[in-house]
Amino acid sequence: MTENLFAALPAVPQSLVIGGETLDITPLKVGELPIFARTVRPIAGKLGPDPDWLRLLSEDGESVILALAIACRCPPDWVSGLALDDAI
Repeated sequence: MTENLFAALPAVPQSLVIGGETLDITPLKVGELPIFARTVRPIAGKLGPDPDWLRLLSEDGESVILALAIACRCPPDWVSGLALDDAI
């Protein structure tokens, strides 16, 4: 029996309605990984089960916005304009 390393990933795609838009959330493609990795590098150590969101956003808010934009394949300006509840 082989272990499935990707068993924890959600079914593809996962559709969500955020900010009035329907987004199909799928795993990142190989070509998206370099910029995503560079974007999350400053915040990766600050994420965990109970992150300090105020500190994270005040120190690395631009990285958070860009990471969300890459993950949902939407422009950073669209992510910036989301209501806080929608972004979370």
